[in-house]
Amino acid sequence: MKITECSTCGANLASGETFSIFPCPNCGKEIIARCAHCKKLKNNYTCSNCGFVGP
Repeated sequence: MKITECSTCGANLASGETFSIFPCPNCGKEIIARCAHCKKLKNNYTCSNCGFVGP
């Protein structure tokens, strides 16, 4: 699976912006992608697999 957008705000990650990707801390099955902006502001994300909400 290719990650192309921020899991929080939907920003296009292919634009060259710095981002982080990691598995869901709860289930490990969903890949979470976060743009630098959402990470800095600690915006919440939700795992579409298990519903876990993280900062």
